[in-house]
Amino acid sequence: MGWGAALDEARKLRIGLVSCAKKKSAGPALAKDLYTSPYFRKMRTYVETTCDDWRILSSLHVLVDPMRSIAPYESTLKDMSRGEQRTWAQTAFTQLRDAFPEPESQTFEVHGGKEYTRDLVPLLRSAGYRVEEPVPTLRIGQRMAWYDRNTPIRGRRKTAIEVGRAAGATAIPGRGSASLTSEERCARIHAALAALPSFREPSADVPSDGLYLFYEDGETNAHDGSPRLVRIGNHPRRAGGLRNRLRNHYSGGKNASVFRKFLGGALMRQRDPDDPCLQPAPGQGHWEKQDARPCDRCRPLEGQVSHLLRETFRFRCVAIPDMAERNRMEEGIVASLAACPACEASAGWLGHYAYSPDVRESGLWNSNYVRGSTPLSDVERNRLEELVNRTKREWGVRGVA
Repeated sequence: MGWGAALDEARKLRIGLVSCAKKKSAGPALAKDLYTSPYFRKMRTYVETTCDDWRILSSLHVLVDPMRSIAPYESTLKDMSRGEQRTWAQTAFTQLRDAFPEPESQTFEVHGGKEYTRDLVPLLRSAGYRVEEPVPTLRIGQRMAWYDRNTPIRGRRKTAIEVGRAAGATAIPGRGSASLTSEERCARIHAALAALPSFREPSADVPSDGLYLFYEDGETNAHDGSPRLVRIGNHPRRAGGLRNRLRNHYSGGKNASVFRKFLGGALMRQRDPDDPCLQPAPGQGHWEKQDARPCDRCRPLEGQVSHLLRETFRFRCVAIPDMAERNRMEEGIVASLAACPACEASAGWLGHYAYSPDVRESGLWNSNYVRGSTPLSDVERNRLEELVNRTKREWGVRGVA
């Protein structure tokens, strides 16, 4: 972020939004003191040190000023139906818009449970507000530990000039870590992951839980000319499933691996765009359509895809045991790479023949998360580097291809 952008950001009001908590004091109190759970107190401390102002998202009162005196109540969004939760979110959005009517002048920093944020955040963003969700998707205990690690020391917020001097004009005022541009974030992700061991095919020497990260011969990133990440993947629902997921890519069928389906379809279209196995339309032919069976004509493509993977691709893995954190890291890394204005696919990249516009336009063999998803925050990027370092310590001595 340059000086001008830093100054513009500094002029914005940063408003913290913190969801309420079930545990409350015995009698009426200021709203900021009514909620007595350790989780709420950690969120409160964080926004008091990172934001200019803050509000509480209450299941009963909706938007509450922390200095408003209210009585204890028994209500939670978790007990509401999805329709009632959406109605609550619409009311919260209306109250926030009335309280902070200039989207270009505010940034909302949101903390709390998904019931309070999943319907509200899209409404705010669609109205032009900038919304940041700095905490990774983690279990409550892990979120509390995150606050312990990342809450800045109490004190006044730094000015843009002070932040610029301290961090080379790359930090967002009021945050505990530097804010990078899309290009800088992509470069840092590539640099961090490049330290991991690489493999040409599935191996017992990779973690049992984590993300896999594919590189392709001939594809380089724009930051330092080293290999460019071309696919990020996960085993999002099954614990201990990373090795099996990699085996599906290398030796399974196209219906067990979207990656294989993309690769095979691109190979076929490169050779003959009118191949009958691709008809009647992109993504609708029996090779590219999920669960449709290959015919005798295209069945040999399975072996060609396996050969292509072993000859022109390699992968790295970062160990991430926690499923929620792993899922969020997958989304954030894909979104971060897709947002980079500098990294582009080479002219000869096979992905130009993929049926999915998300693949063609992003330069990634991914269709999920390349549009409309949230890139890694600065805190999440720092966390990724921690995970890489831990993986290096625990797995870096294993066999490297």
